[in-house]
Amino acid sequence: MIIAIVVALLLIACVGVAVLAVQSQKNNTQGNSSTPTVAPTPTPSPQVTQATAPSGSSIVPSAAAIITNPKMASSIDKNYYPTNLTNTFGIHKDIYVTYKLNLNGQAGYATAKWYDDGKYAFTSKILTLNDPTFDHGYFAATYNIATTGTVELYWCTKSDCSDAQLADVVNFAVTSTSNSPMGQPAVAMLDMNNKEW
Repeated sequence: MIIAIVVALLLIACVGVAVLAVQSQKNNTQGNSSTPTVAPTPTPSPQVTQATAPSGSSIVPSAAAIITNPKMASSIDKNYYPTNLTNTFGIHKDIYVTYKLNLNGQAGYATAKWYDDGKYAFTSKILTLNDPTFDHGYFAATYNIATTGTVELYWCTKSDCSDAQLADVVNFAVTSTSNSPMGQPAVAMLDMNNKEW
């Protein structure tokens, strides 16, 4: 009887091992026949070369959410929208930087700082944005010298822009084979409120 119990236990153990081996083989076969799961390779975002602010200021996200989508243009229409997008201009030609406004029911001010080969040239007149429904604007200048230019756009809540926050930076080029005549200023300025000053 003891021998019969031992034989029965061995038989049960052998059947158990055989069932485990079959099950293991079945799992291996299923694993090999299925398509292996591979984590997708993330698609890299395109690298956007953002203009560096010659002033050394950093873009403030809250200001960048108000003054958005700057575009350089050589002309604008009667509603102040850009009509001839370009980043290259000739000397003595109008240079416009247009932008969208997301005022979200608030009023404020905007200004622009212009640079000539990384050196500060001038600041545009401060624009009063007293109508919360304004949705776009522009600044303009005329350079009388060939240069690599930069314009920094600022959002302000104070009328003197003493609290100016950098919203965006745009680079452009002014090209020519000749320099401006002696005695002419390097730049002339235009804006939405005042034609030339």
